[in-house]
Amino acid sequence: MQHMEKKLRHINSVLYALRKIHRMIIAEKNRDRLIQGICDSLAGTSCYYSAWMVMLGRAGEYTQSTMSGPGEEFQSLQGQLKKNQAVPCLQKALARIDVVLTKDPPAACYGCPLAGQYGANAAMTVRLKYKDRIYGALSVSVSEESVENPEEYDLLQDIAEDIAFALHNMKVEEAHRRSEEALKKSEKKYLTLVENINEVLYTVDEKGIITYVSPCVEVLGGYAPSELIGRSFLDFVYKEDMPGRIEQFQKAVSGANETSEYRYVAKSGDLHWAKTSGRAIIEKGQVVGVQGVLTDITDLKRAEKELKESEQRHKTLFQVTPAATAIIENDMTISMVNDQFERLSRYSREEIEGKKKWTEFVAPNDLEKMRRYHEQRRGGSDSAPGEYEFRFIDRNKDVKNIALNVAVIPETGKSIAALVDITGMKQAEKRLQQTQKRESIGTLAGGIAHDFNNILAGMLGYTQLAMLTLPKGSQLYNNLENIIRAGRRGRDLIKQILSFSRNQTTRTEPILVRPVIKEIVKLLQATLPATIEIRTNAGYAMQENGGILELQTDLLEIESRAAGFDFNIAPGKYLKITVSDTGCGIDPEILDKVFEPYFTTKPHGQGSGLGLAVARGIVTGYKGSITVYSEKGKGSTFNVCLPVVEKGKTRIERSESVAGQGHGRILFVDDEVTLVDTGRQILEHFGYDVTGLTSSIKALDLFRKQPDAFDLVIADMTMPGMTGSNLAREIMRIRPGFPVVICSGFSEQLMSQSLKDIGVRAIMMKPLLDNELVSVIESILSNKK
Repeated sequence: MQHMEKKLRHINSVLYALRKIHRMIIAEKNRDRLIQGICDSLAGTSCYYSAWMVMLGRAGEYTQSTMSGPGEEFQSLQGQLKKNQAVPCLQKALARIDVVLTKDPPAACYGCPLAGQYGANAAMTVRLKYKDRIYGALSVSVSEESVENPEEYDLLQDIAEDIAFALHNMKVEEAHRRSEEALKKSEKKYLTLVENINEVLYTVDEKGIITYVSPCVEVLGGYAPSELIGRSFLDFVYKEDMPGRIEQFQKAVSGANETSEYRYVAKSGDLHWAKTSGRAIIEKGQVVGVQGVLTDITDLKRAEKELKESEQRHKTLFQVTPAATAIIENDMTISMVNDQFERLSRYSREEIEGKKKWTEFVAPNDLEKMRRYHEQRRGGSDSAPGEYEFRFIDRNKDVKNIALNVAVIPETGKSIAALVDITGMKQAEKRLQQTQKRESIGTLAGGIAHDFNNILAGMLGYTQLAMLTLPKGSQLYNNLENIIRAGRRGRDLIKQILSFSRNQTTRTEPILVRPVIKEIVKLLQATLPATIEIRTNAGYAMQENGGILELQTDLLEIESRAAGFDFNIAPGKYLKITVSDTGCGIDPEILDKVFEPYFTTKPHGQGSGLGLAVARGIVTGYKGSITVYSEKGKGSTFNVCLPVVEKGKTRIERSESVAGQGHGRILFVDDEVTLVDTGRQILEHFGYDVTGLTSSIKALDLFRKQPDAFDLVIADMTMPGMTGSNLAREIMRIRPGFPVVICSGFSEQLMSQSLKDIGVRAIMMKPLLDNELVSVIESILSNKK
């Protein structure tokens, strides 16, 4: 009796679970929640100890699984299923139509992660199949007494069939939902076009009288079917299209299929485009009429017209875009180019389109990169850059720097490339780099100019003092005079280097060049090696084997931009200085770099790379040109062209100052003891009363105490404690308008405006020469009087 009651309770639990599953199938639309809910219902109503379900794809592959009831081992089973490892009960169930019973799971399913948890219970497994689709399998754990009841199998089979049917319905609903979504998207995208494309079914007799027309004709043409039936279809054909329409109708009446496009007149009087496809109606071997389909293609014709206009617009844009543009096929053939590409390549469109490969315009060193990018784009890779630079070779073999923007045209395999010639920009960048190099030179030169000029000032100062004690014309006097000349050249050279390196406007004045050349040769004559007849900078090129260095000067007149000279040299008269040697020559590969700052072929430590750069800066500052011609192993020739000025404008040398003629009290301030000493002695020699100090602070204190004790202050610009400009400012606060002269080893142009704003009377470049210094002093003091 108890056994029957237990069996009855179990059956009731299963039935209850079945009803619950039915309600769940009706209400639940989410598959994951449904299969989990089914397992929970089967294991949660005391009918089964546990329940698990496996879902399979259409090809039988594992997709997911779920379980309800005790058993942490299910995760291991899931891992086994994901790896497609065999599960005995599952394999059997999928192959059979009935329920698979496993009475002793631990023994029958040895190795299964769930075998141990079944204990004395049995397992029933059944596949989930609807029609020809197996969706998976359901397995439950049940007592051994329950499996003796045949009704148990039927109930589980019913549950499995219900689940499979529910899964099928979900698939159908999902497909329907996706279809509806796709349809909505399609309708939204093409709504305007679809609304106006309708088809009309019609029949006419052998004479063309309309015998039937479908109702949608009213939507298309505005006519009700009753207004058309009994009338000839030709009544509605536009008169210009009538001959062609009659021809096609006669073709259909003769038994052949006909297709035609023509215009018809709507009820509103508007013209519509129609496309008809018709064939003969044959009864008892006789043609009694024509039946067909009429499609209103007005919107299609309009779209075709707009497409044609759009293509024309794009073609026009393609042609007028400022970038050189090309369409490149998969095999690298260029199929279309615009006018700009013709100009860039110097080929005509007829010579390029369909005949030239893209690779024919690419410099050899860039070819491999371009091919690699092309293959990457063809393969759909994002690794190929859309923008990059390469070198382009035109018809004349000229190489141009190009900025390229390239993209694949979707669904064509073709690429569109836009090319911008950046050769000019590259040249500008190069010029900018040269400017930056000059700026770095300026920083370097500015850092050493002051100290170097101070050294020169001491040397020249004591040389001038020595000359004051010697008779003019003596050998020692002449030698010291040569030192003065060399020092003046050094001072001027530093000034020119500063002017060049800082890109300043050069202040020029007329000068006789030939005496200067003779003077330079004379100064260097004593140091020439015996193997070189004349020595200048080119001596390095012949230091090993010796040779001849020749200097020539010639007058020439340039009427226009001439070959062999800088392109921007102005027409006019020029003095050409030619310096040639018979040395090793210059390699052609580096010939265009010899004027670049820091470029040198000399070993490390033997050359700065500044010589020719400075020379070019000086020459161009004088509005001249410098060019070079060289042959490897034969020597080099440099041509310097300097503009010639008219007679009467040459520089007039200042007259020498006479000792003892100066009058005035001068405060001389410089932080260099040597310069104060030489300056004081020289000025005293010329008759001035000089007070020399090496501290600007002490000089200001002295001036404050005795502001009327001095007629002029000469001060160095760069001094510790207080600069020369600040000293001048403080002095003029004490005595407004008091004359102050500032001396500096830096370029006077860097300071002139700011010092003039303070009220400084003169700015002098170190080293100071006696005649120049006395001339400035006399000019200031005479004006003061």
